[in-house]
Amino acid sequence: MYIPASFALPPDAREQVFDIVEANPFATLICASGGDLQAVHLPCLLDPARGPHGTLRAHVARANPI
Repeated sequence: MYIPASFALPPDAREQVFDIVEANPFATLICASGGDLQAVHLPCLLDPARGPHGTLRAHVARANPI
């Protein structure tokens, strides 16, 4: 994905970003379907050692209608 230089993070920001994600372990997933919006909070786990930029995992319960 193209990221303009004015929005790029400095090379030393990785740990700061990881700290923010670990301190705020929920994400909001918003889906548009049939003209309606649905939103659900997802618990997230960050694995900073997996992949070149870390891996963010989230969970949606099977019973969740979204």
